[in-house]
Amino acid sequence: MAHAQGQYAEATDLCVQSLATVQKLGNRFDEGFPRYFAGKIARDQGRYAEAADSFARSLIIWKEMGDRLHEEKTLCEFGLLAVKQGQYTNATTSYTQSLTIAREIGDQKGTADTSYHMGQLKEEEGQSSDAEGYYKEALAIYSAIGLPDAEDVRSALTRLAVFPTTAGPTIPRKRVDQPDATLPTPPDPSASDPSPTRQGFWPWQRQRLL
Repeated sequence: MAHAQGQYAEATDLCVQSLATVQKLGNRFDEGFPRYFAGKIARDQGRYAEAADSFARSLIIWKEMGDRLHEEKTLCEFGLLAVKQGQYTNATTSYTQSLTIAREIGDQKGTADTSYHMGQLKEEEGQSSDAEGYYKEALAIYSAIGLPDAEDVRSALTRLAVFPTTAGPTIPRKRVDQPDATLPTPPDPSASDPSPTRQGFWPWQRQRLL
């Protein structure tokens, strides 16, 4: 995927094209995917307001469709976005919502991923005991299903053991010294969509988000 390779312009263009195509076809479900990936691209490029809007619009679709898996994934992405902006209270809220859904639907990898992110957040906040609990949950799942992510979690637990109260920062951005804003309010789905309308092809539609 172009995004994974850092080819942001190409990845953005694919999202724009695919969004135009699924909208023309009237495929509401598949519309969620290019919006989701556009949010990840915008976040990685530091365009946080745009990222929040894309995630919010995709979240509307997942809820409309009753797709709890992708709702869970998008809430986790909201948490990552909040962390990048130093909004730790918002991040905790989003991660907690994501974890709740992941556990309810039995998404083991999703549970492990969000637990790991929550562990990073708590470690950054100096809450070593909470961080350890989340890391251990993630490690147990990663180990059980044989994912290499377990090594990252082991490293985090080792770091906590050596530096139990000053292990951070594990998150690359410093905390913003201001009150957390509320999570972005999802826009009205009936509002006009500013997205370009070029035709294209969505190569990742109907695939589960990793």
